[in-house]
Amino acid sequence: MYQSNDFITSIPSLLKYFTEKGIDQNKAHVSGIIEHPFPLLIPTYYADLIDWYDLYDPLRKMVLTDHLEQIELESELDDPIGDLTHSPTPGIIHRYPDRCLLMLTNVCAVHCRFCFRKNILDKNTANLEKALLYIRSHAEIWEVIFSGGDPKRTQNCDHFSVMWMICDNDTWFFFQDSLNVRGKSMGGDL
Repeated sequence: MYQSNDFITSIPSLLKYFTEKGIDQNKAHVSGIIEHPFPLLIPTYYADLIDWYDLYDPLRKMVLTDHLEQIELESELDDPIGDLTHSPTPGIIHRYPDRCLLMLTNVCAVHCRFCFRKNILDKNTANLEKALLYIRSHAEIWEVIFSGGDPKRTQNCDHFSVMWMICDNDTWFFFQDSLNVRGKSMGGDL
């Protein structure tokens, strides 16, 4: 799915990137970076924006593994926000009576180290057909939030088509990035 030139996906590929860009690995303080079950996924565009010599660069901290990720406390949960408990069908998180998340994909363009959905990323279990049936069968749902992973990374999916497939009533749609779109029952204005 990812082209190797566009993404850094491992410590060896990060070190190769440093060599290609002339970044001194010693000054960049990357000797402590660890492999982790939630692997690196850094777009080279992001990597180009990082000040690799600044340990506190915000993008660096967002995308590089940290030894603290290896520490797992007894109080930590595999599903920290309870998505699985509120998932009546693959691709839906229905936590509140009148709204739900529609998980269009579990794929992201970058693996953020703070992600609270690490447990589901790259295991695309979303089933759009079942999710749409669920939404249509629950008239109390008036708000559908496109989420994921990154809903804009959805392959072969036109978001407006999905909205048209859902709407038979007044339904609001919210993209994760705050683009708000009203459903077709509002006179077809999208």
